[in-house]
Amino acid sequence: MKQEDVIMRCFVKDLMIPLSEYLTVDSERTLQEAVMTLQRARNDRRGSSHSDNILAIDQDRRVVGKLSPLDMIKGLEDGYQKVGEIKAVDH
Repeated sequence: MKQEDVIMRCFVKDLMIPLSEYLTVDSERTLQEAVMTLQRARNDRRGSSHSDNILAIDQDRRVVGKLSPLDMIKGLEDGYQKVGEIKAVDH
């Protein structure tokens, strides 16, 4: 079967992770609470391939954003965001 045929027969719904399988955290919680939520889930699933992204929800349980592990690192590391500001390195 050609790659084009495979792509035409593959549907997003068959590949996506349902929202119900994502971790969630209230958008008003602290970064520490989000990190602890992720850590508990990683310990519980013992290597499962589920997403490490956390969905941020509002008081009505609507998804208002997404927090990735990289976002958490940026929040933990003061100088991390400054790295992107470096234009060139002098030798």
